[in-house]
Amino acid sequence: MGIRNLLENLFVKMEVDGVDGSSKTKKMTTAAILSEILVFFVVLVILLFAGKFLWNTVIAGAGGKGLITIAKPATSIWQILGLVFMASLIP
Repeated sequence: MGIRNLLENLFVKMEVDGVDGSSKTKKMTTAAILSEILVFFVVLVILLFAGKFLWNTVIAGAGGKGLITIAKPATSIWQILGLVFMASLIP
């Protein structure tokens, strides 16, 4: 039951602040959950393409003229996703 409660608290329940300062818990609909997931992935893809572009033009640079001359250009967005994941592990 622990995992189910965790997922329910993360995705299904939402705190709503009232006008009078009260706080209520409201259940999210399936459409709201799916739209949040869709928006997350769209934003992630946009950030990955922007990250790849910035890595290849600024960090690696064309012809070794980037900020870090030993950096190689990224060939796919999966490399940028791995870089983001590795950077998130650093406290």
